[in-house]
Amino acid sequence: MAAAKKGKGAATPTPSGQQIARMERELAALQTQVKSVEETYGIDNLHLTVARGYIAKLLANGRVACWLANHRQEYLGEF
Repeated sequence: MAAAKKGKGAATPTPSGQQIARMERELAALQTQVKSVEETYGIDNLHLTVARGYIAKLLANGRVACWLANHRQEYLGEF
């Protein structure tokens, strides 16, 4: 029985009211940030898709690819 009491007393303490209030404020702030990201994700994804298509079209142009190879090899490697 002594072992049972010792094991039960080793449980993690419950958070205080202040800790709960702080966690609730942090959760509300996090939810606001998530909502903001969700609202801008679609338009950001569209912009990136358009930019990707434009860069692919530029790189398909032999003159552009040659110029990049001669003047900005680091850009060509990244693209």
